[in-house]
Amino acid sequence: MAAALETGVRQFIEEFVRPKVRVDGGDIRFAALEADTVVLTAYADCATCPAAGECLAWWIEKELAARFGRPLRVRINREVPYFAR
Repeated sequence: MAAALETGVRQFIEEFVRPKVRVDGGDIRFAALEADTVVLTAYADCATCPAAGECLAWWIEKELAARFGRPLRVRINREVPYFAR
């Protein structure tokens, strides 16, 4: 069950979430599924955007709940490039 959920979440992030955030110059990738927490890594504009931690996580949580029928928390780690620090 957990492997199927991880596969589904990974595919959902890749096919549904990534295209939407890439339009605005950001990028986000699946990193892990830890119990009921989806761990994502933000790159590009998403890594430096103040809204990524709250707004983006909230939106992804809402979409995941609608898709999988259960609440999943989202934690976004930021991979900020050295030149933007």
